[in-house]
Amino acid sequence: MNSSKKVLYEALGAYIDDLSGALYLGTARGEISVSNGDGKHPMTPSDGFMPLIDVFYKDGSFEFVAFWARDGENRACRLRISLSKTSIIYRSNEILIKARPHGSLKGVAEVILLGNPGFAGTLRRTILEERDKRANGTCGVISSSLK
Repeated sequence: MNSSKKVLYEALGAYIDDLSGALYLGTARGEISVSNGDGKHPMTPSDGFMPLIDVFYKDGSFEFVAFWARDGENRACRLRISLSKTSIIYRSNEILIKARPHGSLKGVAEVILLGNPGFAGTLRRTILEERDKRANGTCGVISSSLK
């Protein structure tokens, strides 16, 4: 099985687990990227098409899962970031979520969601209410966009 399909199946399995065992927070169109010393690396399409990204909370972490098709191939991305390393900024109709490097995440993760102030407030409240309960959630990123 090629690596793109492996990522797709891993993200799909995580998504199913989240549907049954995590708190679903919402869905919005958006982009996911990771920036490190080599520059900004898109994990989802960055050419104007924004896939739907489902947002979950579980065990001190946000999890973002997206699926899309490109060139006749199904693709996926899953990003898991600890609430203790996360900040949220709402500007106009965009929610910017940044996570500092931690765990297996070797760069700054950035999620941009098209959303309203209510959704941004839900994400902020989740961080404020849960951050102290669970000091360190888990993290990681997989994407079929990685080469």
